[in-house]
Amino acid sequence: TASFQPKTVYLFNQYSYSLADAPENMHVDINGNITWTPIPSQVDNHNFTLKVDDGTTSSNLDISVYVNSPPIISTNPAKRTYLKRNEQFNFSFNSYDANEDAELSWYLLDGPEGMWMDSTGIISWDPQILDFAEYSIQLSDGYKSVEFSGFVYINSIPIITSVPPTG
Repeated sequence: TASFQPKTVYLFNQYSYSLADAPENMHVDINGNITWTPIPSQVDNHNFTLKVDDGTTSSNLDISVYVNSPPIISTNPAKRTYLKRNEQFNFSFNSYDANEDAELSWYLLDGPEGMWMDSTGIISWDPQILDFAEYSIQLSDGYKSVEFSGFVYINSIPIITSVPPTG
């Protein structure tokens, strides 16, 4: 919810306030306080005009409000990924953001040595030893960010080395 409260210079004047080209469900009260709770589809820039009138003269104030929709990681691997020894971990994360002008950035926040993530959301790691490694990534639109954490477990396939007795 956004709120704007104008500072009135002369308290003895009677002002009336109105909005022009305001988004749906935006209101201005008799004191000039603007209230608005954007609905999910009201993202991006919203330009409108606040008109103040004292009965003799009026003034307009052009206002722009940006409504951000946080990014969403829409595709991610299982929280725990199992790999065989000498198998590479690769995954392409996908994202969504309702803002038309969103510039999304992917970051590898933490991970084992040699793990990397590119700007398109592809993460890769070529483990050299048996290991259990944690990693965490972040997706940001410059205003908000979301994170995902996972584990990669690398193990060798069991090999039966004994021979049953023959009888």
